[in-house]
Amino acid sequence: MSAPRTPGFSVSGRLTRMNLLVSGAALLLACFAFLSYDVYNFRDILIRNLAAQAQIIGANSVSALTFNDPQAAKATLSALKDSPSILSAGIFTPDGHIFAEYSRTHEMTLKVPTIPSGATEAHVFYPSEVVFVHAINFQGQTLGVVYLRSDLREIQKRFLRYLWIAAVVLVLSMLAALLVSAGFRRSVAAPIISLAETARSISQSENYGLRVDINQRFSEIATLDAAFNEMLTQNTAPRYRPAYRAAAAGAARRRTHATTCRGKSRAGKFCVFGLARSAKSPRHSEQLHLFVAEAVRKPARRPGQ
Repeated sequence: MSAPRTPGFSVSGRLTRMNLLVSGAALLLACFAFLSYDVYNFRDILIRNLAAQAQIIGANSVSALTFNDPQAAKATLSALKDSPSILSAGIFTPDGHIFAEYSRTHEMTLKVPTIPSGATEAHVFYPSEVVFVHAINFQGQTLGVVYLRSDLREIQKRFLRYLWIAAVVLVLSMLAALLVSAGFRRSVAAPIISLAETARSISQSENYGLRVDINQRFSEIATLDAAFNEMLTQNTAPRYRPAYRAAAAGAARRRTHATTCRGKSRAGKFCVFGLARSAKSPRHSEQLHLFVAEAVRKPARRPGQ
């Protein structure tokens, strides 16, 4: 006869889900940390690359600014067509007027960021692009400002690649955690299943001499096994046996009945008759007659005697 299924989740299933949850959470946190560091590092690399390009353009534009030659400055900016991430560029005079301009998409340039006092460079990040400015200094004078506007497509592509890599690593890690936890959950669930099987065998065969083997690998399960064996030991003691409990209850009832009859000598016959009927054999009936007759002859004790 198979045991009825109980509703709810099994211990092994809960252990598996807990392992997968912990492993997945740890992996997601690690991926988020690596991704954040990579994005921050790539932004720093992007700013350094823009700074190098701006310095080269500024050095090659000194003569054009000095001799007021916008065509030469524009030719210098046209070299940026080999940089696909540069959307637009320009050279501004110190008073903010455009001296030369380059645009890949023929869009209007953004407002030039203000360079802080004492600095030669500044940059501003927008949701989809970054603007970088570099001051052109020559012999202690500021001749102009180089303006570069770059998109962030490379960062976005890098971010998507990292998401795909993180997803693949997460799936593979979950599979590995599932395989590893399979052996672990069997080692934890096996002692509990053994305890349940022992309890079922005792219930079906009424053999209270069976004992469960105490598992020494896990202290909690060992405590549970020891408590189960101790419960069986106590239930098989004489005072816990059903026959002993029935006999003790019958003796208690007879003593109560005899004590009641002791102070009522006129009703002694009825008491004896009632006790005799409660006896389970003629021998017991005869013994009860003698016991109750003697009890009726003795006077009842008063309190304090």
